[in-house]
Amino acid sequence: MARARHQKSGRQTDNSGEKALQELQWFRSFADLQPTLGIADIRHGGNPPDIECTIDQGTIGVELTRLFFPHHQGPSPQAYETNREKLEAQLAKEHSKRGLPPSRISVLLYPSATIQQEIDRKRLCGELVSFIADRVPPGHGLLSFEEHQLTNSLQTEGVHSISIFRSASVTDVQWNIPPVGFLPDFQPDSIQEKISKKSGSKWISGETKFKAKWLLILTGTKGIHSMIEISKEILSRTYTSSFDRIFVLNTVARRVYELETRKTPNVV
Repeated sequence: MARARHQKSGRQTDNSGEKALQELQWFRSFADLQPTLGIADIRHGGNPPDIECTIDQGTIGVELTRLFFPHHQGPSPQAYETNREKLEAQLAKEHSKRGLPPSRISVLLYPSATIQQEIDRKRLCGELVSFIADRVPPGHGLLSFEEHQLTNSLQTEGVHSISIFRSASVTDVQWNIPPVGFLPDFQPDSIQEKISKKSGSKWISGETKFKAKWLLILTGTKGIHSMIEISKEILSRTYTSSFDRIFVLNTVARRVYELETRKTPNVV
């Protein structure tokens, strides 16, 4: 039992280190895009805050938070994206294991496809690789298979279509499962809810060493369900907050927005 606890602790430490590194990368990207702020000496914070930096010889504490479209039932979009990436890796590994030629394979799944459990991904992986095994073009070429051309089993699994591409320039194996889904409009109230939740952190009201406290909201960090469009409606809103300044970083488009805020000592 003692060894099991030790292993789990080590895994948590690794995950924590990866999270800290990713946060530093995101904030450095933000700083690069905002040179006029004069941000220097970027370092990981005491968690909270996530990041500390220096501006004009004063220390700034920065909390980071990621935006995702809300969901109300079933697995979260983040979990679906993680499992989609796992399935892509399994497919490439099985492809190579069977000795199939280097190819680019694209698989379009319906959002209803079941890939949350390892047993489901393993079954779908086997069926997909078996399907393309005898259909990889012998030389240069592209073959596409629509839903009615797939096996009944693949249709049942939620596969919409499969494309296979081979070329002399393709020397490795790559399986791609593009993210799909319908995205609702993201409303300012959802932004305010996220800000209010972060404003309630104890370090905001209790920590006194910081010259200012910022919130950096991140979009586009993982999959299609994090691709939040910062609309005029979102930017025209004034948000109540305990933070001194609030920014939004689109990690894909590499754009920064500053939100207008009204400072309040207590945010419910």
